[in-house]
Amino acid sequence: MFPKSLLAGTLFWLLCGIGIMTGSLSTLAVGSLRNPGPGFLPFLMGCLLTLLSTIQALKDARNGKRSGISLWLEKGQFWKLLCTIAVMVLYTRAMPFFGFTLATAILMLFLFKAIAGLAWKGAIAGAAIVAFSAYLIFEILLKVQFPEGFWQG
Repeated sequence: MFPKSLLAGTLFWLLCGIGIMTGSLSTLAVGSLRNPGPGFLPFLMGCLLTLLSTIQALKDARNGKRSGISLWLEKGQFWKLLCTIAVMVLYTRAMPFFGFTLATAILMLFLFKAIAGLAWKGAIAGAAIVAFSAYLIFEILLKVQFPEGFWQG
């Protein structure tokens, strides 16, 4: 059998998935594939989380250890996690001022350069591609209204 710490982590995500599914079914209308309700996407994400955590538990049980790299065992990884969380919070605060597209480009530039450690050329190219793709998908195709920021309006 595998260590209790691995079981606790996998169980946590399994319970989160079940909780999301239960919450979606009990408080929001899920609807159908042709007419999805507000609880449809959270329910699907809960199903996905439950499925993935179950697969991880089975892999861990078969191997007797965590399959994949542990975030907590490598030096410097916890700092990167805290920075990523802090930058995501700043992103939500900066979006009304900078606008969706520019804030997304700045966020992705930071993540690619500081967290992933890409070279400047790759980080800038990646940030531009992600920001443009997000703009195209959300603002053009899906017509989602995001803050425009100081430079657009």
